[in-house]
Amino acid sequence: MNYRDESDWDSTEDWNEAESDDFAEDDDADFVDCPACHKPIYEDSERCPYCGDYVTQSTAIWANKPRWIRLLAWSLLFLAVLGFLIVEFPMILNLF
Repeated sequence: MNYRDESDWDSTEDWNEAESDDFAEDDDADFVDCPACHKPIYEDSERCPYCGDYVTQSTAIWANKPRWIRLLAWSLLFLAVLGFLIVEFPMILNLF
């Protein structure tokens, strides 16, 4: 069973450069920095190939904030609640 003449296998006459560019999609791929290790990774990656951390596109309000800002916000919230309780219920001071 001879499907094709083997002599034309090495022929480059039919090769079209424009068609070969269709398969090279990764040449102009977009990169972003990994949130954990800050190395460049593909934008569509689910995990960083360097550190193994999962990359999520979180829309949470605290997602991209530094740790000190989150600690400051929670501390201020705690102090506000404590201050409210002391002003509204002064008998709480008798517990200490």
